[in-house]
Amino acid sequence: MNVPPRLALGPSLRADVGLFDHVFGRLGASFFPEQHARAGSGDVAFGLTLGSLGACYRAPLSGVWSLSGCATALLGNLDVTVHSPTPLAPGARTWLAGSASAVSALRFGAAEISLEIAALDHFSRHTYLIDRASTPGADSIFVEPTFGALATLGAGVRF
Repeated sequence: MNVPPRLALGPSLRADVGLFDHVFGRLGASFFPEQHARAGSGDVAFGLTLGSLGACYRAPLSGVWSLSGCATALLGNLDVTVHSPTPLAPGARTWLAGSASAVSALRFGAAEISLEIAALDHFSRHTYLIDRASTPGADSIFVEPTFGALATLGAGVRF
């Protein structure tokens, strides 16, 4: 099962701050609301809230188009809610990852449109257990994957 189970749309807020000639820092926050899915015989929901801090290098390709490479640390809260069967140790888990991304941006005056594609490496992985009433013990309903991907389409204003 993928997390989230399908395309997740949610709001993000990001600030890029120039540090040197082509180098900038990045600070952001994102929220991906809960999505319901079936996992085996279980009914689960996934939601993610995260903050990010990173550094990027921007290479201008023309007067309006630039390409950037970024390295970012992400810290957040992955909420996996198991509605059925009964979960063992329910609740949210700390989510920690690092990412490497490419950002393509078009600038029109102060306005900017960007597309970012990131590869994620999850540093913290959790197993979510359920109680099997028919057999003694517990079974895993979900284990967080090691790697993931994130794509962001953004529009903003540059100062």
